Amino acid sequence: MGFVSLILGAIVSDALFVRLSNRLTPWPSWVAFAALTVVSRLWILGALPALSYGAARILALRPWSTALGAALTGEGLLLAIDYIHNGLVLEPRQAVGRLVTFALGTGLTVWAVKSARRAATAP
Repeated sequence: MGFVSLILGAIVSDALFVRLSNRLTPWPSWVAFAALTVVSRLWILGALPALSYGAARILALRPWSTALGAALTGEGLLLAIDYIHNGLVLEPRQAVGRLVTFALGTGLTVWAVKSARRAATAP
C-alpha cells in the first residue's frame, strides 16, 4: 500500500505543486514552505489513509503494523530516490517537514484502519 499510495499521491501532488508554487510567491517563505510540504506529502497524508481505510473495510488489518509498514515502504522508496539524485542531503527544515508529515500520516493511517474496522463490524 505504501508504494501504491506514493504513486497515486505523486500524481495528484505534482499537479497541485505546479499550480500552487507560482501563487504562493507573495506569501511569507514559511507559509509557502509549509503549504508546499503538505502538498508534496499528499501520498502519506491523504492517499495512504484512504487506501488503508478501503483495505481495512475488507481485510482484518492491524492498525500500527499496517500504518508503519506502508509508511516506511513509501518513505524508503523516496529516500532511495533522494540518495540517487543528491546523496541524501536534506535541508534541516526539509528533514523536519518529512518527519512531521511522516508522523501525521502514520497517525492518520492508524485512525483510518481503526475506524474502518469499526465500520466493518458494525451491524
